[in-house]
Amino acid sequence: MTTARDLIEGAFRLIGVYESGENPSADEMNDALYSLNELKDTLNLSNLMSYDTLSATYPFVGNQASYVLGLAGDFNIAIPPVEITKVTIRDINNALDLPCTILTSADYADIILKDLESQIPFCVLINQEANNTKTLIFWPVPTSASYGVTIYYQTFVGTFALDTTIVLPPGYKRMFRYNLATEIAAEYGIPVSSDIDTKAKDSLADVKRQNLIPQTIGVDRSIPSGNNRNRSSYYDVIIGA
Repeated sequence: MTTARDLIEGAFRLIGVYESGENPSADEMNDALYSLNELKDTLNLSNLMSYDTLSATYPFVGNQASYVLGLAGDFNIAIPPVEITKVTIRDINNALDLPCTILTSADYADIILKDLESQIPFCVLINQEANNTKTLIFWPVPTSASYGVTIYYQTFVGTFALDTTIVLPPGYKRMFRYNLATEIAAEYGIPVSSDIDTKAKDSLADVKRQNLIPQTIGVDRSIPSGNNRNRSSYYDVIIGA
């Protein structure tokens, strides 16, 4: 466990602004806190910073297509998702999940009858908004409150407050401390040593590597393999067999 104050004081020590036992002023702490939250927002752009995948289920409102996902939104959530990875439609009465396709803007634009209604929507457009919320537009327009949506999403940390305790996975505290040190050094006109710069980059790379999920490449089952394949198949021509 740690606090933003711990991270900031550690970053100050790394660049030599303060020695152990010395404390930054209130103004310096607030300025560094702003820099820490800016750093967090920038890191938030990469889904490789997300260390957890969560899910949340929300009911539909009859004949409402558009919902805001975010703090105090239609779908209320404290920490905005970094990325929504999967959406399913939930039959609330029977606890049954049905597939829901995530559309691109081009896909949604191709839908001619956007006001078409149905008890069960089967696709959704997700728009990122400027106020750190997302708008979800379902199609067809859901008409029944007996159905809802389950959203699977990746999350990072919320906005830092100076003395609020947060729990970070292994490696994150070091990553924040060294990368914050490189951010605030420029504000104090202090050159960043090669050691701090290297450790900042390495710690960030370590966190991303830890969160990397290997992608599985699917193979068409119709392609013959081993001794059972036709020697004159297109597959053999491609690999030179």
